[in-house]
Amino acid sequence: MYDWRVKALMTWIDKNKQDGHLSMDLLSKAGHLDQYHYLGLACNDQVIDILGLCPGTKILDVGCGIGGPARYIAWKSGCSVTGVDIQEQLVITGNKVTQLVGLENKVELVAADVCNMVSVESGEFDAFISLLVILHISDREKLFNSLFGQLKEGAGFLIEDMIALRCDFNEKETRIAKDVIGSPLLPTIDEYRDHLESAGFVDVEFEQLTPEWSQWCVDRSNQYDASKDMQIKTFGEKIYNQRSSFYAQVKRLFLSGKLGGVRITGRKPSRVEVAIRAHRQRTPQIVGRSSILEQ
Repeated sequence: MYDWRVKALMTWIDKNKQDGHLSMDLLSKAGHLDQYHYLGLACNDQVIDILGLCPGTKILDVGCGIGGPARYIAWKSGCSVTGVDIQEQLVITGNKVTQLVGLENKVELVAADVCNMVSVESGEFDAFISLLVILHISDREKLFNSLFGQLKEGAGFLIEDMIALRCDFNEKETRIAKDVIGSPLLPTIDEYRDHLESAGFVDVEFEQLTPEWSQWCVDRSNQYDASKDMQIKTFGEKIYNQRSSFYAQVKRLFLSGKLGGVRITGRKPSRVEVAIRAHRQRTPQIVGRSSILEQ
């Protein structure tokens, strides 16, 4: 589904690079051709701020695609990013773009299954991020157990993802979710929390993004259709019809009030914290502070 975007990005780069080089300042203007997630660079800036990313921080980008967020975040914050994606061609192209902008010492993209990241050393990351990717993965137990193992003790995570606000999807809406969006599983917030906590993550919190995402999807669909002639001229009628239908159907689900978007943050507890929690579970006789003072 990303072939047209890859070709479009490389065409854009060929037109804009100077003397065989491309700056990140310029690449950041490529928009959705380099940033596949909702709200683009604004989202990346929030990731940097929320996780406090800075030089010396090492993060894992789960479902990195062509590497747009990884490059921008590394460039803006100075952190190091390892991106993992199952689509090898996206990774190959993404690494070429990374070299073109001179970030190969900060960003590495790896072709691997995030549920079985044998090519990535365990326990080395200060955080993982995932922007609109986990919705495509059905085996949440295997996924989150794998990601839990990639983090250092006390390390955090930030996920932006789709959820089910209601469970009454009709047959057509279910088909759109599975076949158009490519989501075999749309959990509720409670179900999503259970998936993460079952893997061992703690302090799991959800922020509602549905209003912003709904409006963004409406605007994107309307703007795309308004640029029909240009889109057909640039990419052809087949691609235009595919993208127009995709945007319209996603817009429909958001406007139904059944599809939502969330930002999820949490962390992997330290070994000491795990031990203390285990002790407390084994010791139901623990009393509160006021009870101790009264003795």
